[in-house]
Amino acid sequence: MPKYTRSIRNLKAVLKKFAPMATLAILLTNCSGNQVVDVRDFGAVGDSLTINTQSIQAAINAAAERNGGTVIIQEGNYITGTIELKSNVTLAIEEGAALLGSTRQDDYSDEIATLTDGIGQKFGYALIYAKGVENIKLTGEGTIDGRGFTEYFSGRRGDKRPSLIRIEDSKNITVEKLTLKNSAFWVQHYRHSSDILVDGITVDSRVNGNNDGIDIDGCERVIIQNSSFDTSDDSIVLKSLSNREVRDVLVQNNWIRGDKSAFKTGTESVAGFRNIIVKDLEVEHTRGINLYTVDGGIMDSVEISNIKMKDSYAVILLRLGARMNSFDQETEAKQEPGSLSNISISNIIAEGVTVNKDFISGIPGHSIRNVQISDVTINFAESADFAFTTAEVPERIGSYPVDGMFGPLPSLGFMIRHARGIELQNIHYTTPEEVDSPALIKCIHSESISMEQITLNGQLAATTGCN
Repeated sequence: MPKYTRSIRNLKAVLKKFAPMATLAILLTNCSGNQVVDVRDFGAVGDSLTINTQSIQAAINAAAERNGGTVIIQEGNYITGTIELKSNVTLAIEEGAALLGSTRQDDYSDEIATLTDGIGQKFGYALIYAKGVENIKLTGEGTIDGRGFTEYFSGRRGDKRPSLIRIEDSKNITVEKLTLKNSAFWVQHYRHSSDILVDGITVDSRVNGNNDGIDIDGCERVIIQNSSFDTSDDSIVLKSLSNREVRDVLVQNNWIRGDKSAFKTGTESVAGFRNIIVKDLEVEHTRGINLYTVDGGIMDSVEISNIKMKDSYAVILLRLGARMNSFDQETEAKQEPGSLSNISISNIIAEGVTVNKDFISGIPGHSIRNVQISDVTINFAESADFAFTTAEVPERIGSYPVDGMFGPLPSLGFMIRHARGIELQNIHYTTPEEVDSPALIKCIHSESISMEQITLNGQLAATTGCN
């Protein structure tokens, strides 16, 4: 039995235990202190004008002092700056209510902005923040609207750019039912935390740059399910900005529309990613599934299945690189590249693909290993823009990982380079007309490549040069 199969089974057992634990945590949160606190009793006014930061924080503090409870925000539009959640407190934003982010930068705490992302930006500002807490919940049929428009929060000016939610060093976290919209930066950032359930939320954020739908950073035991994401950046992202790896993650039954990756790992990848399941996604207008590790992190045991894509501009990208950045102030950069191995990808249908950009690419001396890709259909769009090369493809060992990073590829389908133990089975390509490509699948500096039932426009394709 392959190692990653055992690991995935172990993950399923872990998450099966986690689900009732998460439900119990929710019940405990709701029952703690048996208190219901209304922010209006602390002076909050939902008139779209009043800054309510102090009133809402006072209500949260009061619930925490009573051993926990539920803080409710009822009908109205409540403007606030940074508020901080406390242990055993539920924040319930009810239907017809909206928590609006202040458009004044001074209303966001500077003390929590201590991080640096993959392109060197300082960040960490947030509308809702928590650190070192447990048993917290964000719920309700209402809305959190960051109002993060560029006229108020511009990356070009070096402005503060708050996320809607940032939670770190915490456990037993639930975010459900809410609509999250118009963030100035990443919509949600969960860091160094455990037992996280994100269920039934709606993310709609296209008003600024770096609008990732959700970022999971150095966390374990995470479920993201039954939700929709419409963003101008990556949608669901796993990151490792420190020496804490991401592990035991289930992403299932989500709808995604975005301008960049539907699911991505590793543009920050110091420690790495282990035991990940992604399944049952409907995806529109993205660059598909992107598995990267470029900062010394280990990626091991990832299972991706049952993905429907529409109008994508890449389908599957796997990259092991050696940029070797360190983003955490207390973490030194690693000296050796990590590894990317034990990956299973199956049952992918991609309709209307607009370009040929898919690759599985390691670097010299560090191969991607043990990847199984099966039952994949890639139908190129009528307007697809094909680009090919017969020249040597640049390695770009230390580059930021992204589609198109190598320029034109030598194949219509996968370019496989610096890889070993790759199995492709039942991979089917269609093009709107005959395309003169150098190869369907191109293998470079790779070995132990197995291919069965690879077709182009219904005909079995020659795949010589890959064995």
